Amino acid sequence: DRTCRMWDIDSGECMKVVSHDTGVTSFLLHSISAGETRQVTEAMIKVPADIKIKVKYDQNPMTKTQTLTVTILEARNLPAMDSGRGTSDPYVVLQLGGTKYETRVEKKTLDPKWNEQFVFEEFRMDMELVVSIYDWDAVNLLGVGQGDFIGHVAILIDQMKQKRLVNDWFPA
Repeated sequence: DRTCRMWDIDSGECMKVVSHDTGVTSFLLHSISAGETRQVTEAMIKVPADIKIKVKYDQNPMTKTQTLTVTILEARNLPAMDSGRGTSDPYVVLQLGGTKYETRVEKKTLDPKWNEQFVFEEFRMDMELVVSIYDWDAVNLLGVGQGDFIGHVAILIDQMKQKRLVNDWFPA
């Protein structure tokens, strides 16, 4: 089965390509959740991108301190955000409560490798770690040096406490 799965940007649902004419920028998609088929244009869909993240939760029972060590390893299948070049200049922003970190920008790639580590020390178990991928632009409508949003993943800290260590790919 050579089924290609895509995400509908408007609804956020997973779609299965059931028909595509070569040279045409429209697809006949089948909604996996709703069980219906409809035609969409190329602008309405995006190929699923993934980000590989390693998250380690530690707790010191003696001092009652906790740390969350997050390593942003790499991403794959990012969309080309730089018009005419077929590439992106991705970077990642991590946020947990009021603490925010940012990776370096990887220039002209759709499969960046960062391997950057960040440590969070002040957080509660009911918080979410939000990892967002952006495409860096020297100048855009928002101002100088702002990024275009590519995708994100949110991880519940309480789940990390139970697993202690996660090293996996997440859909962005």
